[in-house]
Amino acid sequence: ESLEPPLAGGAVFTYSSENDRPVGACPVPPAPAPPPPPPALQGSIFKLLHTTIRSLLKSGMRDQVTINLPGTVTQDLYLEGGTLPAYAATSKSKHHKKPPPALLLARGAVIAKSAGTVTVQLKLTSKGRLKLKSAKNARVVLVTTLHSNAGVKLSLARRTVSLHR
Repeated sequence: ESLEPPLAGGAVFTYSSENDRPVGACPVPPAPAPPPPPPALQGSIFKLLHTTIRSLLKSGMRDQVTINLPGTVTQDLYLEGGTLPAYAATSKSKHHKKPPPALLLARGAVIAKSAGTVTVQLKLTSKGRLKLKSAKNARVVLVTTLHSNAGVKLSLARRTVSLHR
């Protein structure tokens, strides 16, 4: 601080003052908030359309699945009575003879570019077509698997469907 007041007779008095004091430690700025965790992958079969063996042989099977994140929806249709893939099978007693693997009748996949409802078209495999050509009735299991773009995998509950000619 400095001051220069004029005195009588034209003289100038100069006053200056200094005050030194140490500066305390500055407070650390608060850490930025962590980003919110990504939402958990969820989905469900929105609409399982009724189908017959005849329409399945002719044009395949179609249903709608909802997914809350962008990703891939895969559906497999197996003939009931065999062992389903490990991620979809339930644990059973290990004392019985292991049944043969279930026959894959149809498969379909679709990419969901954003969250919402997608339509999955299942197309028959060659073995599935041969098996269903002569069948009058069939009990099948629909296994739905969701894969998000982040790499998370979710298997939805299996659906058992009865098909008639």
